[in-house]
Amino acid sequence: MRKILFILCMFLAAGFSRSLRAQSTECKEYPADCPATESIESCQDSIRCDYLLPQEFTAAHKAKSTVKKMMEQIAAQKSWQVYELDEMNGQGHWYDDAHLQPVPYSKRPPSAFNISFIFIVSQDSLDAWRSWIVNVQHAAADNNAENFKQVSSGLENNSTYKTYFDSSMYYANLQGEYLTQHMSEYQAALQSNDTKALKKHEEDMKKFQSKINYYTGKANATRDKAYASAGNQYESDRNDWKTKIIHYREASILYVKFEFNLNVAEAYGTSADPGNADDINHNAKPVNVPNAVMANIYHNKKGEGKLEAAPNFALILFGGWQSQFSEGYTHHANFMMNRENTDVVSVKKIPCDKIQTISLRLEGSNIHMNEFLHFLDTGKIYGMIVH
Repeated sequence: MRKILFILCMFLAAGFSRSLRAQSTECKEYPADCPATESIESCQDSIRCDYLLPQEFTAAHKAKSTVKKMMEQIAAQKSWQVYELDEMNGQGHWYDDAHLQPVPYSKRPPSAFNISFIFIVSQDSLDAWRSWIVNVQHAAADNNAENFKQVSSGLENNSTYKTYFDSSMYYANLQGEYLTQHMSEYQAALQSNDTKALKKHEEDMKKFQSKINYYTGKANATRDKAYASAGNQYESDRNDWKTKIIHYREASILYVKFEFNLNVAEAYGTSADPGNADDINHNAKPVNVPNAVMANIYHNKKGEGKLEAAPNFALILFGGWQSQFSEGYTHHANFMMNRENTDVVSVKKIPCDKIQTISLRLEGSNIHMNEFLHFLDTGKIYGMIVH
């Protein structure tokens, strides 16, 4: 296991050093999340969205435009900056036959779509984050990569390691030669069920394997000892980075995502870390959000131990949702309770292009999430839903 860990550390240290520099030129917003330009443009092009009915595309475009204006208003009120991060339309509904005919408007299930944003709540903090990456994290990553490189070079000239490694290979070669030379005898013993000959073959192979295991273990122990200092430094740096990144991320940005006609809303997980449902649910704190059927802020302890994770997030539900959690800490939309609402053969009481549920997910500091919710026009969100 330690062999695997140290090899992974070596490659991660070198790879992470290179990836940091690549990421720093991805977009002008970096280290904030970069916009998914291709996805956004695709979702805004009716021709590229021909898998949707015109009514579905129009409804999604209208709802997302309304939300965009609301986000711009909040940004202006708070002197924040905002940009669209990503959006997605539903996949459409088709009859699975030879002609792939679209399900008619009257029988289509609710059309789901979403849109997400990044608020830059502090440009100074974002600049400080970027400066820390360039001046501190880059240097530390380079130093880790150099440490592992030096250890690797040193092992090539380490007589103890070389002796153990060569001995392991020597017995591995002897074992291979023995197996080749005695293959016909072994096969004959198998065919004749000669237990005595089979037992001798097995014992001989075990002797070779015992020598291989012994010298391999000695070689690995020597190598692991050599890598220990570099590996410990790498892990220490990564733990420091986790703390720093969470600090800078929460001081700099707020992630906001609206999901429309979602059939299941999970009360755990973030865009960065799925987390643990039990841990998160026990750390739920209700917040007062007018017109919402449920509004909680959660703390994901698991998110504290992962780079780029957001340990604090909120889930707010509007519209027709089941009042109680289902198994796995999820809320189901009311329309999921009747199969006729989601099949492709029944005429729907509520057309597919009408909004029945809206879920809002936030990721950031508790302060910024609460400030956002204070300025959010929940009456307008509530008015987008068919009741």
